[in-house]
Amino acid sequence: MKLWIKKNTFNDRVQYSTRIQDKDKVNDMYLDLQFKQGNEPAENCQIQVKDSFFSCYKAKDSVKPKLIIIDYEVLQTSNFTEQKDVSPKDFEKDVYADFGSSIVLDSSDLPF
Repeated sequence: MKLWIKKNTFNDRVQYSTRIQDKDKVNDMYLDLQFKQGNEPAENCQIQVKDSFFSCYKAKDSVKPKLIIIDYEVLQTSNFTEQKDVSPKDFEKDVYADFGSSIVLDSSDLPF
């Protein structure tokens, strides 16, 4: 599975995410990512995931999914720079606009 990774620093903590769209590109969501400690990508990039699994975490009044990536290969790096400080207004921006096409899941990506 290929993913575009967005790296942000928020409250002195590095966070990774990716955007997922349906096949009609009408609905999308942002998925939090976690990497094996010491194996994090240095910058925003596209990766080929070799080994991963889904987990979840409690966020306020809900439970959110996250993809934990164990092993990956960097395919290409992005042409924009990392944001050092993220403000609430930054969440209104489409941080993936410079990525071009995002990941689109179809039935061939599913194991069942």
